[in-house]
Amino acid sequence: MEGNNFSKFESGVKVNVNSNVGHVDKTVFGSKNKPEEKTDFKKNIFDKIILASFFMLFFGLPIFFTGLSFQGVVFEKQIYFYFWVLVALVTWVAKGVMLSEMKIKRTLLDIPIAFFLVFYLISTFFSVDKWHSFWGFFGDPSRGLLGVLFLVVMYYLILSNFNFKTLKWCLGGLVLSSMLVSVFSLLVMFGVKIAPASLNSYIPLSLIGTVSGLKVFLGMMIPLLLVVSLKMNESKKKYVNILGYIALAFVPINLLIVSMVFDKIISATILFGVGFFLLYILSHIVRPKENLAWIPMVAFVLAMIVLATGKNDLAKVNIPIEASPNMEVSWEIIKGGLKEDPMLGSGPATYGFDFSKYKPQAFNENIFYGIRFYQGTGLFFESFSTLGILGAVALLAIVVVFINVAIYLISQDKEKNKIYSLGLLSASIISIVSAFVFRVDGTIILLSAMVGSITMAVIFLESGMEERYLKLSLKASPKFALTLAFIFIIVSAGVAVLFVYIGKAYLADIYAGVATRVSKVTEEGSIKNLNKAISLNDKEGRYYSRVGQEYMVLANEEASKPENSVDVTKIGNYVSASVAYAKEGVSKMPNDALSVSVLAQIYESLSMQVDSTLELAFKSYENLLSLEPHNPVAYLKLGQIKIVPALKETDVTKKKALIKESMGYIEKSVKEKTNFAEGYYYLAVTQNALDQKDESINSLISAVNNDKKNLTYLFNLGRAYQEKGGETDIDNAKKIFEYIVSISPEEVNTNFALGTLYEKIGEKDKAVEKYNKVLETVKKLGSDNDETIGKLNKIISNTKAGISNVNIADSQPINSGQTGDVSNSNQEVELIGPAPVQNPVNQTAPIAGQSIDNATEPAVGN
Repeated sequence: MEGNNFSKFESGVKVNVNSNVGHVDKTVFGSKNKPEEKTDFKKNIFDKIILASFFMLFFGLPIFFTGLSFQGVVFEKQIYFYFWVLVALVTWVAKGVMLSEMKIKRTLLDIPIAFFLVFYLISTFFSVDKWHSFWGFFGDPSRGLLGVLFLVVMYYLILSNFNFKTLKWCLGGLVLSSMLVSVFSLLVMFGVKIAPASLNSYIPLSLIGTVSGLKVFLGMMIPLLLVVSLKMNESKKKYVNILGYIALAFVPINLLIVSMVFDKIISATILFGVGFFLLYILSHIVRPKENLAWIPMVAFVLAMIVLATGKNDLAKVNIPIEASPNMEVSWEIIKGGLKEDPMLGSGPATYGFDFSKYKPQAFNENIFYGIRFYQGTGLFFESFSTLGILGAVALLAIVVVFINVAIYLISQDKEKNKIYSLGLLSASIISIVSAFVFRVDGTIILLSAMVGSITMAVIFLESGMEERYLKLSLKASPKFALTLAFIFIIVSAGVAVLFVYIGKAYLADIYAGVATRVSKVTEEGSIKNLNKAISLNDKEGRYYSRVGQEYMVLANEEASKPENSVDVTKIGNYVSASVAYAKEGVSKMPNDALSVSVLAQIYESLSMQVDSTLELAFKSYENLLSLEPHNPVAYLKLGQIKIVPALKETDVTKKKALIKESMGYIEKSVKEKTNFAEGYYYLAVTQNALDQKDESINSLISAVNNDKKNLTYLFNLGRAYQEKGGETDIDNAKKIFEYIVSISPEEVNTNFALGTLYEKIGEKDKAVEKYNKVLETVKKLGSDNDETIGKLNKIISNTKAGISNVNIADSQPINSGQTGDVSNSNQEVELIGPAPVQNPVNQTAPIAGQSIDNATEPAVGN
């Protein structure tokens, strides 16, 4: 009976439930499903935008450039990186708000990254140049706090939004981009014209930004090309196999380019990375398709051949030398920085300050003494001086944890065959080793961080690691809802501000780029564009210094006009503007040696017209020495400045005192640089003025020995011998003058001096011949030399008549300018350029051909 009742109940239930369920499906579930479908659609849109941003980062960063900016390719790539990270960040946060949940992936790198950021922030706060420590230094902003924050954001963006689809798009984009870089580089190296001549100034030699960066990038790509080739050859589709072999063909192409711009350290690093890849293949921890194991072996052999054979001569273009401080110099800079501020350093992106202040005196003895380096040889060396012990250790901790975690996870669970992880880790190892032992630019830092981020994400994915997330959910509690809403508001506001400022900074640099590419400095052209740059980005001190220099060029041009055409008012306005802008440049960058030297040069240039600026120039060079204690040029400048009042002084005692003071500074310049030809030359000038004839000759000999091509030094050595007057001295002078005339037959001063010498030793015919040569040359110079021509005719007639011209000759009445090429840092130096890595220590004034004349160069014999 119970069974019958149960049977009836069961039967009734079936009928009722089935009918009800059918009804519910059409109403309740049907109406609820529409918002979920809409949510999924929006989520897919957000995911696609994030994926597109990642693809644009990996594909676009290596090849992006416009050639329009002043600061160059590396700066442009940094702006490009900022843009796409901001797009991905806004999309990710918006997606989190829409889904009422945001998940941030947690990894073992979280704690080292957090400590590194904290120390970076503190070091920025106490920096010697707070703005550039935040934004990044001129030309390469990658070391700034902002750049590091973006790298961290990019890391968590990738890890929190990663899957195999993301991997394929990012890796595919990077490999495709590297192929384009390789083809471009190969064409450039072989001298193939890839664009019209009018566009050549916009196209870089290296798409990465520097040749050294190109070598590192191509080396990084070799393991990734191997991985892509191996995976594609596992496909059953023939066209995919063909594409795999095309990718493989770029391995020898990359190695060929590396050998054309050969560097032993980089080549050894590439070999190490490929060897690491091969090690895991041979040990069967990672197993490619059986018949493809030969591929990494061949790549390893090719890398060995490149390292063993060294540089080849296939390149048809001149590859520029990219210098960097050697390990000894880098170590001295570290020691100096640690003495000053061992814990926090001088601040991020301030290596230029450390290099100027702590470079050893021995650095002045090499050919690169006149270069300022704004990046160290390896991030490890650089971080000790800029970030201090705390920052350097935190950076090292990130690298150590990254490598340990990656190697441990790849080595586990051989059956999972983590070939993507192996290739990416091998590429990361090449970039890490290169960054620690080689000077790397911002492009390589960005690419290394991007590849490193994908490496961690892929290793976790291929290892099947349990995913851990920091979850912020609107559904969990009001506290989390508030947190997520607050994050969205802050991120949105911050992104809006950053978009605007970064856009303005880039536009400003384009205006500056337009200004610096013009052939002539004008107020309506170059200066107007530089002022537009300043109005858009008034934080950048380099713009102000450059405008100051350009106004000085205009003042020079106006002053060099014929006397009846000179506009004194214009000169005054130009000079005032020049000083004002240069002072503002120093105000923006008070601890930057280049900005200070620009102001010092401008004051010195004005000292011939305005006496009061001489003291200002002197103080500016003293300020420069406080930033660059071993700068021989600064000591020479101080000595030259002290010569000026000595020339005007009538009291003999005071005159000698000023000359001795000048000589003291110049002696310091040659102590700082024992092969400083210009220093020895001016030391000879002061010694001669103090009647130290033998010492003066010895100094001139040192000047000539250290700059054998400088005919001015050689000419004045001849004059010094001639003035000394001994038989051997006269013979030396004669040989010197005859040598100069053999090189420069129409050189007026030397021909005249040789004529006086022949006359003195009784060779009258030769003397007349040389005087006539001078007369012919002077007549060619123009029609306003009547007085000089008259003197020469008188000298020639006296010589023929046997009348001595000694008094006339001693006064050296002929002056056609300098003899030979004067190596004088006061004369022709280039305007501030775009190079972020190096600026000459005497790069403080106008472009070549537009000189600022500070003072006439004294001759030893006078």
